[in-house]
Amino acid sequence: MTNIPYPDAEDLDPRVAHMIEVSPKINIIQVMAHAPGNAESVLRLSDSVLNRGSLDPVTRQIALIRMCTVVGSEYERILLESVSRGVGLSEEMILAAREGSTSTALSEHHRMAAKMGEELAAGPRPSPETFAYFRKTLPIRELVELVQAIGFYLMQTRLIETFEISPEEPAVDLSQRPDPNNEALKAWREGRA
Repeated sequence: MTNIPYPDAEDLDPRVAHMIEVSPKINIIQVMAHAPGNAESVLRLSDSVLNRGSLDPVTRQIALIRMCTVVGSEYERILLESVSRGVGLSEEMILAAREGSTSTALSEHHRMAAKMGEELAAGPRPSPETFAYFRKTLPIRELVELVQAIGFYLMQTRLIETFEISPEEPAVDLSQRPDPNNEALKAWREGRA
């Protein structure tokens, strides 16, 4: 549950009601519906971060799981771990991502991704060492996508923790990536629905 009520379905803006209808049935979307001017944009950004970037999704998910662990957002960590299974993270990698940059089960690159998640969870910028590593190993586009992903989900953790959003029961499986040929998804991404 949350410390605020979910909005009544009949009171929702029609676009927000449609968004809720076609989105995964997760509690954070219900809370976001209270801010209809932001809700659609937030969901579009989430879709973009998870499905439309060029950054390796394993690297991204390791950074995100570690960030959620550092800030103590169990709800978001559970959701992002479900997404992680869909992009190829094993249970061992998920546990190592929780452990972070000191994990010996992660490659150097993935330890650095965890470190980026740790550092951005704790402060406004990564250490010069972490930034230099990614500046050397990633194209600029992917480096920007990594920082944006961490920043976006850090924002989501603030919403989750402020409003005490509880995990869904039963847990929602987000491991299946959306079908890019789905006409409803195409229409939504293009702003036609």
